[in-house]
Amino acid sequence: MKKWIMIAILVIAVIVVGYPLLFKGKKEPEKNSFTVTTQDVVRKGDLTVSVSATGKIEPIKTVELRSKASGEIIKMNVEDGDYIKRGGVLCELEQTTALNDYEQAEADLEVAKVNLEIAEKELQRQKGLYSQKLISDQELENSHLKHEQAKSQLVKAEATLSSAKERLDDTVIRSPMEGVVIKRYVEEGQVIASGISNVSGGTLIAVVGDLTSVYIQADVDETDIGKVALGQPVKVVADAHPEKQFYGKVQRIAPMGTEVQNVTTFKVTSEVKNPERLLKAGMNATVEIVAADLRDALLIPAEAVKEAQEVMQFVSIGKGETESQAVAKLPRQKFDPKQKYVLAIKDGAPTPIPVETGVSNFDFVEVKSGLSEGDSILVVSISQMMQDREFMKERMSRWRQLPGVKKQ
Repeated sequence: MKKWIMIAILVIAVIVVGYPLLFKGKKEPEKNSFTVTTQDVVRKGDLTVSVSATGKIEPIKTVELRSKASGEIIKMNVEDGDYIKRGGVLCELEQTTALNDYEQAEADLEVAKVNLEIAEKELQRQKGLYSQKLISDQELENSHLKHEQAKSQLVKAEATLSSAKERLDDTVIRSPMEGVVIKRYVEEGQVIASGISNVSGGTLIAVVGDLTSVYIQADVDETDIGKVALGQPVKVVADAHPEKQFYGKVQRIAPMGTEVQNVTTFKVTSEVKNPERLLKAGMNATVEIVAADLRDALLIPAEAVKEAQEVMQFVSIGKGETESQAVAKLPRQKFDPKQKYVLAIKDGAPTPIPVETGVSNFDFVEVKSGLSEGDSILVVSISQMMQDREFMKERMSRWRQLPGVKKQ
């Protein structure tokens, strides 16, 4: 009998002394406890959601200039990057042949005019003689014929002069638009081929682009493309001008993505104002697309919004039960897997409340319905709750390992 009394005293001593040492530094969780990271209040505020991507600057409109005339370039008036007005001269070709043809056509036109004047006077004279019956019908008809031939020669001379003038004008290559010379491809002394008579399309002289507004094509990740829509405002910062911001709008969204190394992106084209022409073709830039810009909206921390599975974990952890046990005790409350929930403080206790959410960023979420301004909510870390449950299991396991404790 004394032996059993001694064993009992020894077991009690081990429990009294070992328990504080075994769990030293650890606070035992209370029954039905959970970890609350933050307690917050639903409040109104501003929320901006943006999508960032990188891209390149491109002119909205470019024109490849080729000459309709062939010949040697005797004068080049522009360099790369020069601004040129509509009708401005890029270069001039050797004009000797075209000028001779033009002068000859001018002379032929003057002769045709004189011939027509003579033919008209002759016709009038013949008509007078015919009225006096001094000439025959055939002679009058011949006069009419000569007059018509003179008129025809005049028309032909005018057409020849017009063609000669056009060929002469073609020796001076002008810009059809206002813009910037993006690239020049020829030099003085070079002989170029006509863009009309040459099957290859002729010699490319220069490319002119309008840079008062530019396009920027950015590759947007597929995880963000759902936030992007036509007409959304964009902010652009070029690598060459990091201190300056440019603004525009989304113009096009590619209907098909591009996959590179298992990453799918979509090409988004934005039109950006460039009045000072600081943005150049080919520049790299960062684009920030403003997907949403809310003012005075109901906001809650993003971490406060939970899926149905997370809500069930909260219920089970809070009650110290499995998810199935917890849900079984709540027959009137069904957790919709498609629904979002927030743990609101109702009558002093956290209660899962279904909410309709709107746009969100990494920090905050817009609440469209389910909560009101001033409502108290819990920002519960489910991962931390899982750690608490594991700690509870570990504590119980250690307790069962103590001498004299019956294992269940």
